[in-house]
Amino acid sequence: MCVDLSVGERWEKISNEAKALITKMLTYAPEERITAQQALNDDWVVKNIENKGRDDTSQALSLKNLQAFKVKNQLQQAVMAYIANHLQAQEAQNKMQKVFQEFDKNGDGVLEKDEVLEGYIRLGKSKSEATKIVDDIFAKIDLNGNGTIDYSEFLMANLNKDEVTCEGKLREAFKLFDKVSNT
Repeated sequence: MCVDLSVGERWEKISNEAKALITKMLTYAPEERITAQQALNDDWVVKNIENKGRDDTSQALSLKNLQAFKVKNQLQQAVMAYIANHLQAQEAQNKMQKVFQEFDKNGDGVLEKDEVLEGYIRLGKSKSEATKIVDDIFAKIDLNGNGTIDYSEFLMANLNKDEVTCEGKLREAFKLFDKVSNT
């Protein structure tokens, strides 16, 4: 007797490999059920141990922010870049740096399309759907047109909208721009 994990809303986003492992562990007859050691050696467990420490929730939120990012004009872009790079709380900067590094598989300090694409596929998007999303993201976020998303662009796209609209931070950013325009 096996458990059917193929149906139900809760199981839609669970990988087939994970479902297969759970099914093996939930087999009713003990002689047919896998041992704890076999479960630990399962391909799904081994693969996911490598990903231990990765913050999938933060990565998913970052991908969502990248997808929703819009800049209407150069002034808005400059203000957001300044706030993201200079006025954001240190804790938020540290968290974003960790998420960025998790995406940046080759450690070159920029995100290529394939690195962002991998994140969307890991979240359950099909390759064609993920490719379309990533192409759209790069068209909006790769503001300098170099074919990558650098850390500054990533920070700007993931900036907490409450921080951008905080009056004190906007005033500070505009003071800086006012000084620059008066020199």
